[in-house]
Amino acid sequence: MNKYKLYIIIFFLLLLVPLFLTERGHEVKSSIDNRYLKEFPDSNSSDFWGDFEIAFKDRIGLRSAAITAYTVLNDKIFSSMTHPAYVYGKDGYVFFHYGSLDQKINDYHCTFAKMLLKIQNYCKERGIKFYFMFEPEKKYVYERYLASGVKYSKDYWVRDFISYIDSLGINYVDNSDYLKEISLTEQIYNRKYDAGHWNDLGAFYGFNHLFERMHEDFPNVRPLTKDDFEISSTVATTLPVSYFPIHEEVPSFKSKFPNDTVTKDYSDGLELNKSFTHFHYYRRTDSVDLPRVLTFQGSYFNRKSYMIANSKEDIAVHNYQNVLNLDYYVNIFQPDAVVFEVAEYVFSDSFFDSERMKNLVFNPPLRESEFEKSDSVVYLKKVMTDGGKNIIFCAMPFENTEYLYLKLNGNNYDMKFDNNVYCTKNIDSVIDNPLLFVSFSDGRKQCFKTLINHISLSQTEKSNGVNLSDTIWTYTTNVEDNKFSWIGIQLHNLRTENHELISYASDKGCYSGFYVHNQESGEFEILIKANSNLSDEMIRFKVFLKEGEAYYYRYNVNSFSEKHIEVDSRFTFE
Repeated sequence: MNKYKLYIIIFFLLLLVPLFLTERGHEVKSSIDNRYLKEFPDSNSSDFWGDFEIAFKDRIGLRSAAITAYTVLNDKIFSSMTHPAYVYGKDGYVFFHYGSLDQKINDYHCTFAKMLLKIQNYCKERGIKFYFMFEPEKKYVYERYLASGVKYSKDYWVRDFISYIDSLGINYVDNSDYLKEISLTEQIYNRKYDAGHWNDLGAFYGFNHLFERMHEDFPNVRPLTKDDFEISSTVATTLPVSYFPIHEEVPSFKSKFPNDTVTKDYSDGLELNKSFTHFHYYRRTDSVDLPRVLTFQGSYFNRKSYMIANSKEDIAVHNYQNVLNLDYYVNIFQPDAVVFEVAEYVFSDSFFDSERMKNLVFNPPLRESEFEKSDSVVYLKKVMTDGGKNIIFCAMPFENTEYLYLKLNGNNYDMKFDNNVYCTKNIDSVIDNPLLFVSFSDGRKQCFKTLINHISLSQTEKSNGVNLSDTIWTYTTNVEDNKFSWIGIQLHNLRTENHELISYASDKGCYSGFYVHNQESGEFEILIKANSNLSDEMIRFKVFLKEGEAYYYRYNVNSFSEKHIEVDSRFTFE
C-alpha cells in the first residue's frame, strides 16, 4: 500500500471519529450552551427523520470542541462572538443573546401575578411576612454597552408587570432601576464573566435593597456593610458553561456571620423538582433576635451567603416549580418570612407551569374558635422518613371532607389529600397525640383528639438471589435467559394466597406513596420482589395490617438492569 492510499484511509477514519463519539445518553446536558441535548426520536415520532437529524447534529461527537474552536477563531480574527449562548456588546462586554426585545405583557405574566397574590395571602393569613423580589437582566443594567443599533427597554413588558403587581398590593422589591443607577459607578455585573447574573458586589447591593424593606417588619434586620464580609477576588479563565477563554478578575464575598449547616438533615427526605434541586439550610450559632426566613430563589441567589446575615435560620429552596408547593415547605420549616426571588428571563412554563399557577389552591387559615370539640378519637399514622428527622402524619378521609388541619407542638399544619389519605408531608417535630381539625363541606367544623398507630417490619426470609448488607440490597440472577422486568412491593395474603401489587419500578429512582388496606385485619407478608420471566427474587417481611388503615411506603432503586438490581436498604412500610 503506497503512502497516498494510507493517507486517504486515515482521512476517512478521522471522518468517522465524530460518529463513534456521538452522545447516546438520556437527558444529557450540553457542556457548552446550558441546555439538554435533543433526544433521539422514538418510532412513533410524526417526523422521525426530521427529529433524528436535529438530534444527530446536537449529539455528534466533538461538537463542543468544534464550536469552541470556531468561536475562538472568530474572536481572534474578526473580534466577533459566534457562541450559541453569548454575544459581544461594546467595550468587550459579553451578554446573553438578545432574543426578543419587543414582547408585551401577556396572559402568562398576569397568571404569574395572580399566583403571587395567592402566595402572599396564604402567608399573610398565617402571620408570615412575604416579599417578592425581581432581578433585572444584565442587558438592562448595562444597556449602554449593548451592541450598536440594539435598543433594550424595560417598557416592553416589565414596567407593565411591575405596575400590575403593585395594583394587586404585592409586597415587592424591584432591583432594576436601583442597580442600574449603582452600575454607573460600580462593576456589579462582570464585564465578560457570567452574562446571566450579578457578581458578588451586585448581590451585596441587591440583598441590601431587600433588607431595607424587611427592616420595616423586623427592626433587627439591618443593611450590611462590606466589613461584614471577607472580600477577595478570583480570576475567571472561561465563560460559564463554555470553553471560551477569558481573563477577568471576579469579586468574592464571604460572610463573617457564624453559622452551621443542617442541610443534610433535611435534604434526604425533601421533595424537590428533579430539574431544580438546590436546597440549603443554615442556622446562626450566636444568639440573635432575627426571623426564620424561607427563600424560594433562583440562580441569582444560589450559592450566595448573604441571607444568613439577617436571619436566625436561612432556608433556601430552588424556586422554579417548587414554589407551587409552598404549603408543603411552610409545614416543614414554619418560617417567619418568605422571600420569593426571580430573574427577568424565567417567565415561562419551563420554570413556572401556567396551568399549575392557575389551579393553585391553599387551605384557608385555621381558626380554632370555629371548631366544635368532639368526643370521638381519630387514629393517625405517623411515618418516619429518611434518617428519622422528618415525619409524615396521615389520616383517612372523612365523608364530605373539605379541609383538614393538624395542630401539634404549638404549630398548625395544612393537610393535603394524597393517594387516598390526607397527610401533612414532612414535619420537623416529634410528638404524639396532636389535635385534628376537620372542616366539612356541609359547614360542620370539628376538632378531634388523636391516637397514633405504628407498624414494625421483621425480616423473615430472602431468596438465594438477594444479597443483604447494611446499606444495599442486591438482586441478581444466574438463571439462563432470565430477565428482571420490574422491582416493587407486593402484598401476600397468607390466608387466601392472593398477591396484590402495591407499587413497582422499572428504572432507578425514589418511589413512595400510600397504601390503604381494604382487606380484613391480620398478618400479611410484604414482598420486595424483583419480577422476571422465569425466576423471581425477593425479600419477605411479616406485618400486621388493620382494615381501613393507610400505610406509607418508600423504596429507592439505586440501579436497575435485566440481571442486576440494587435497592437502598432503608425500605419503609408503616
